[in-house]
Amino acid sequence: MPRPMPADPDAAWLATLTVLYVEDDATTREQLSLYLRRRVGRLLTAPDGAAALAVFRAERPQLVVTDVQMPRMDGLTLAEEIRRTDPQVPILVITAFEQIDYLRRSIDAGVDKYVTKPVDPDKLEVALRVCAHRLRVEAMLALEQRALRERERAMQLLLDSTGEGVLSTDRQGAILLERSAPIARWFGEPASGAHLWDFFLPDDEDRRAAFQMGFEQLAEDLLPFEVNAAQMPSRLTRGASHYDLAYRQVLEEGEFTRLLVLVRDVTERVASEKAERDAKEQQAIVECLLHDKSGFLLSVRVCEQLIAELARETSEASVRHKLHTLKGDAALSGFHSVAALCHRFEDELEASSGLLTGAQLTALRELWGDRMAGIEQLVAGSRRGVLEVEEPELAAVLERLRAREDHAAIATAVELWRWKLASDHLFRLEGQAERVARTLGKRVRVAIEDHAIRLPPWFLEDFWPTLIHVVRNAVDHGVEAADERVAAGKDPVAKISLAVRRAPDGPLVVEVADDGRGLDLGALAAAARRKGAAVERPEDALFLDGVSTREVVTDLSGRGVGMGAVRDVCLRAGGTVHVESVPGAGTRFRFQFPWPGTVP
Repeated sequence: MPRPMPADPDAAWLATLTVLYVEDDATTREQLSLYLRRRVGRLLTAPDGAAALAVFRAERPQLVVTDVQMPRMDGLTLAEEIRRTDPQVPILVITAFEQIDYLRRSIDAGVDKYVTKPVDPDKLEVALRVCAHRLRVEAMLALEQRALRERERAMQLLLDSTGEGVLSTDRQGAILLERSAPIARWFGEPASGAHLWDFFLPDDEDRRAAFQMGFEQLAEDLLPFEVNAAQMPSRLTRGASHYDLAYRQVLEEGEFTRLLVLVRDVTERVASEKAERDAKEQQAIVECLLHDKSGFLLSVRVCEQLIAELARETSEASVRHKLHTLKGDAALSGFHSVAALCHRFEDELEASSGLLTGAQLTALRELWGDRMAGIEQLVAGSRRGVLEVEEPELAAVLERLRAREDHAAIATAVELWRWKLASDHLFRLEGQAERVARTLGKRVRVAIEDHAIRLPPWFLEDFWPTLIHVVRNAVDHGVEAADERVAAGKDPVAKISLAVRRAPDGPLVVEVADDGRGLDLGALAAAARRKGAAVERPEDALFLDGVSTREVVTDLSGRGVGMGAVRDVCLRAGGTVHVESVPGAGTRFRFQFPWPGTVP
């Protein structure tokens, strides 16, 4: 006796599908097969991924349901292999909740849905119907694309039967009568004669104008439709909702007459993707904190100080410098979303000039506060009230005590322990250099020379955070990739040198050097002069805003503002900067500061 068709359209569609079920445990496979046979049209089974791949290639099922951990070939490898054969077939993974790595990998493998073990029949039913819904919609859309060439009757059939958002426009962008019910539910009813860009973006003049410009280029039909459609917005945000947009050309007797716009509500998917990004960022932040807690806490204080100063800043150049410094410090401490927001603000400042707006500053403060809230308990036990003493320092004081030297002199030496070790700054720069190198796929070895120098806590407090620009540029611009270094006869591992030294009664000297490709200071100076800048010494071009050794702007560098920030802070502290560079041999930055006259 034929099985009665379910009333639900997705369940009914599921009942027509050929489904492949893959499970290595025989008992589980037998039990779940009974469940599936009552719901699908035809059920194929396989005991592992390798056998399933052979069945898939022979039978071409319309839906695949697979376990993850299996012998010979696991479920995610099976998904990857299937995607090479058929990028569209829905794949549903059944896995344990604890398998976080598998869930992350499933995104890359192109898995559509997953259900956790032990399997809840209701959740499995929902997942199967979602996959069936997608297949049903895709099949009906394909049917409608063919039917549209014959007349509007078939397209209306699609609009009446799908839960997706569909509307059509003429080549002038005016919205036509044919549209699905979700369009009105999501965006309201369009006014008579309304244009697509006014309907989708009523409150955003700039994006509305860009949308209109893209549509007009698409409607001109001078380039292939796919090329023009790829330039159109693919994501639309209205309030807290997010929608994906796709565009289809409607031809009548070979002539482009109308445009079909497909709208899909992806709010839940966007929220899921954001949650995954936030989790990865949280992990990166914690890793940075655990790797170097004191350096991390210093970086946090610097970032918070920069955010506060950006709100008070009245100089456009200073805003650019501080925003760029904040971006670098945030990225190297794991705060990738903060760095990305700073990068976006840099783009906006380049397009409009001026200072950060109140809305931008609020967004920056709120994002920083949100990220810090996630690690508040971890940083609550920061090392306040703890003094770090190097073993040689302690040994020297003990020796002086045994020699019964002057008590006042010894007390002065111990008082200096309240000062910060210069090596703390250098070690923090070392960690950041290594993280930049890992990001760029380069190999570096950092050499530190600190001479056990201690610094008054207020001395150069603005200089050290900006020095990361020099270190980052040394790794990003200066040193070569391993294969390039080997071809040049160099050690494949590049060397970065960080040094602090001071002669008795002399100035403090800070040096950053690399053994990379060197700088063409003459070419930089020529580029600066072409921009209209007055350059007395070739090395001055390094510190001008907008002059960079990179042609491409990245999250790490390329805007040509970081070095200017370093020099400005150096000069404000009464210091000088000198650059030495030898093509093919490397570059050395030497900063010199007068030692405060009130301290020994």
